[in-house]
Amino acid sequence: MNSLWKTLLITLLLLLPAAGRGAETAKRTPQGRIVSLVSEYRSCDGFEVIRFGGLALTALRQAVRLSDDIDREDTRMALALMKGIRKVVVVDYEDAEDATRRRFTRRLDKLLDESDLLLEARDGSDSVRIFGVTDGDGSVLRDLVVHAPGSSTLVCLFGSLPVETLAKLTGDGK
Repeated sequence: MNSLWKTLLITLLLLLPAAGRGAETAKRTPQGRIVSLVSEYRSCDGFEVIRFGGLALTALRQAVRLSDDIDREDTRMALALMKGIRKVVVVDYEDAEDATRRRFTRRLDKLLDESDLLLEARDGSDSVRIFGVTDGDGSVLRDLVVHAPGSSTLVCLFGSLPVETLAKLTGDGK
């Protein structure tokens, strides 16, 4: 994992308990509308979309269980992290036309404005924004959406992620 992503995840994990205190007023991530937007643009030139739903994720988890790496601790942690994920959507639209890229980003930003921003990191003109919902005590992160408009990347992990396992996997846990 590259150092910027690792730093972002560690920072996010440190801030989750504070974010969890306001969870009763947290705004849900508009999962259905994000998936609809991605579906609308998936046939546009320059958009690469990968979507995994229930059946594909079940098959992926089973393949990991059957792999030779299942005895490794990081593989077991990744499997535990995957357990609560219901849907994965990854979009790379860097090769799309400028106008199409800007239109998609603008529409996505409008949808994400309805969500809770957990973390934003900037490096010059590039930024990464992480959205999601935490439970009351900050132990579970739900419906994680990572958008890096500068690199034209969107990653959505819909479902629940145990924060303790995520911390261990990124090297910040015990």
